[in-house]
Amino acid sequence: MSGRAAESAMAADLHCTGTATGGEAGAVVEDDAMRAGSHVMVDFTANPGGAAVAWIERDHAKFTIHLTAGVGNDTSFIYFIVEPA
Repeated sequence: MSGRAAESAMAADLHCTGTATGGEAGAVVEDDAMRAGSHVMVDFTANPGGAAVAWIERDHAKFTIHLTAGVGNDTSFIYFIVEPA
């Protein structure tokens, strides 16, 4: 594989999933790959209503997604953890 196909295959293997619970304006995600200096990217895979990611609080083995508003229903998301060079 090369080019975009290789990138797509790698991305499919590197992302993880989580859920923001309905009525909550945030979610804590525990992941052993997480470090305090890691970069985290989050993308909703369900409609979060009027909520958006405000900021992400990073810590060792977990991170907290802070949202601009509570989600109406349980809302799934994918995330990627990247270690800076």
